[in-house]
Amino acid sequence: MNFDENKSVYLDENIDRHAPTMPSEERETIKKDAEFRASNLMHTINGLAFGNLQGLDFCVNDRISWHLVGMGDVVDVHTASFGGHVVRWNGHKTDDVSLLPAKFTTSYMVARRQGVWPLRCEVGSMDI
Repeated sequence: MNFDENKSVYLDENIDRHAPTMPSEERETIKKDAEFRASNLMHTINGLAFGNLQGLDFCVNDRISWHLVGMGDVVDVHTASFGGHVVRWNGHKTDDVSLLPAKFTTSYMVARRQGVWPLRCEVGSMDI
């Protein structure tokens, strides 16, 4: 899920906290800056961002069901990409599952390899 912190009622308070000496006219300018706005778009899974999701541990030969949901609007097109593993989705074997807004899907995996593997979105290269 994506959160647009630019829409937060706390935006001005956060600017005050982190840039207390910024003049008010510069504050209004920065809030319109494309890079600043992009930096306030938070991509999450289970409410966590920045690749810090924990607890996705399983053993070799475990059978895993991945229940995935896409949230957001037209710009929130994502994939769940399972590094080092294959899932069965819509009758096909693949390593990534597309997630469109308002879409729920389930894919199935049998863990075949030992190790630490990435779960990431290949659209925009976001680690989950």
